[in-house]
Amino acid sequence: MRVTINYSIDTEEIPNEIRKLCKEAFVHVADVSDLEYEWAESLDMKGYDRAHEILGQARERLLAIDSRFADCQSILLGYQKVLLAEKMEREEAMHANQMAFDFPTKELPPQTEEEAVDE
Repeated sequence: MRVTINYSIDTEEIPNEIRKLCKEAFVHVADVSDLEYEWAESLDMKGYDRAHEILGQARERLLAIDSRFADCQSILLGYQKVLLAEKMEREEAMHANQMAFDFPTKELPPQTEEEAVDE
């Protein structure tokens, strides 16, 4: 049975977490590859039941590996979205600051003597 586990980490830690999760999956890929020798030997010795069992083990392990890689992809996509949102916020703030400094000031026309007296 598969369950979902949620936990929080700092944004800066996400690349290392993805690296750790994917590395574990790649180690399991090597484990599945190691089954090939035992599977071939079982076939050669006419141990078809054992060969069938090994194929089942390989498929189960590959399913777990695929699931882990899917998790990594999902985390990575979420991380990319966070980075993009942060970049857009920074650019909007920079643009707003620039607009405040670059706000054009309109020169007022010189006052007439009548306007100066009214004040």
